[in-house]
Amino acid sequence: MAGHFPLIEREFQRIDADGDGRISPQEFFRLRRFQARQNRQK
Repeated sequence: MAGHFPLIEREFQRIDADGDGRISPQEFFRLRRFQARQNRQK
C-alpha cells in the first residue's frame, strides 16, 4: 500500500489521531468515505 495512495496515507495519518498505527471503526469508516470521494473525482 505504501506509496500507491499518498493521499489516502496522508488522510490515514490525519485520522489516526493517537498515532498507534491502528484506526477505530469510526476512523476506518471516515477513511473509506474519503477514499470513495477520491475515486469519484477520477
